[in-house]
Amino acid sequence: MMSRRGVGIAMLVCVVLILATLILRVAVAGPPSPGSKEDPLVTKTYVDWHAVWREMKVEAGGFLKLESGVEFVLLEPSEHPLHLREANLGDTTILDLTSGEPLTEPELAPLHHYMVASRHEARLTVDEEAHFYFRGLKL
Repeated sequence: MMSRRGVGIAMLVCVVLILATLILRVAVAGPPSPGSKEDPLVTKTYVDWHAVWREMKVEAGGFLKLESGVEFVLLEPSEHPLHLREANLGDTTILDLTSGEPLTEPELAPLHHYMVASRHEARLTVDEEAHFYFRGLKL
């Protein structure tokens, strides 16, 4: 007949074996592969809006609504400026990160400058077809 102490040791050994088996299974299975649906570090929407630069053309007379944090680079046109359509330009802050200064003029013309819509949403209009790279623009 087994003593109480023997039964306790047998149960402890069983618990240790069960835990060891579970740990071994998890270790063998390993973490999911990066980028798989089991490993969603970020969503596709987040990547589309915040990590990927997208090229966009805007027709003459068209406009873009830029929310705070939208980054953009003007590629074309080089001869004709873009216009900000805002009643009070002082409320809209678009920062030209290339020159390190906010844009305060009613015309936005720095070609190939890296710019960001800072505090409030801005509305860009173009006089003729314009070509941009955007990051953070929700379409």
